[in-house]
Amino acid sequence: MTDKLTHTYNTQMGTAKEKLGTMVGNEGLAAAGAEQRTRAEAARHAALTEKKGEGAEQALQGEVERGIGRITGDDDLRQHGAAKTSEGTTKMKSADRAMGHTE
Repeated sequence: MTDKLTHTYNTQMGTAKEKLGTMVGNEGLAAAGAEQRTRAEAARHAALTEKKGEGAEQALQGEVERGIGRITGDDDLRQHGAAKTSEGTTKMKSADRAMGHTE
């Protein structure tokens, strides 16, 4: 199972357990469901934060390559750096959107 699917499954199962436990008066089931949901949400947020960090690292590496390409007159390195920066920025924005952050 992919991480995204696992997070979604555990979030939904935790929510269902929490609601069922509350509905039937089973505090233990409700608490277990709330814990499962909270852990899944935290794991999802951690994975997205890691993805954003990877994007930032990639964008920074791209900027360095771009700068070196400019200084040395190496257009291929400059263009490669620009592409890497763009990919990293896209990765960061994607993670932000998934976390509910807007620009």
